[in-house]
Amino acid sequence: MSLANLLKIPQVKRFLQDGDAYADLEAVMEKYDLPRDRLSELLDVTDAVLDKQLEIKEIPSLIEEAFGMTKEQSVEVAANVVGVRLLPLRIFVPGVQEQLVAWGFDPATFSQKEIGKESITADQFAQRLANNVNLSFSELLMKRLAFLLEQRVTEQRTDESLRTFFGRPLTIGGMGLAKEQIDALMAAV
Repeated sequence: MSLANLLKIPQVKRFLQDGDAYADLEAVMEKYDLPRDRLSELLDVTDAVLDKQLEIKEIPSLIEEAFGMTKEQSVEVAANVVGVRLLPLRIFVPGVQEQLVAWGFDPATFSQKEIGKESITADQFAQRLANNVNLSFSELLMKRLAFLLEQRVTEQRTDESLRTFFGRPLTIGGMGLAKEQIDALMAAV
């Protein structure tokens, strides 16, 4: 999952933009006497991992080069950065715990905060999509939309069959949407 897609998840976006998360990273910089004005470099490194442009195991060598540290120091800084910035996102970033162990660190020594995936019902998902594209439906149509979306998620329906249902008249089980509305809804799906 790319960084842009991760930022669409409200809990992840809140965590990545949270002042406490920055404070934790600043504490790592202070602990290792790194210049505070270079915080953005560590953020860029973790963002590159989240965007799958960089592997976690490559972080120490970048820190070693950027900050002129020994290999041992750079591994320690990397482990702390990963521990505060990526470990809470371990559901979305595979291998975080394993890499910390490989560097000789116990993941349990870091915050046990875990940013998870949100669980929502089909009805809630349908309501969000409708709100996102500024569509208002009756309760019956919302249930119909939820049913159709649930079938799409479980791959019982294709995008094309959804388009067909969205465009069909209400009298024959469709949603009665105009082409522009269908396009907006499909883009949101």
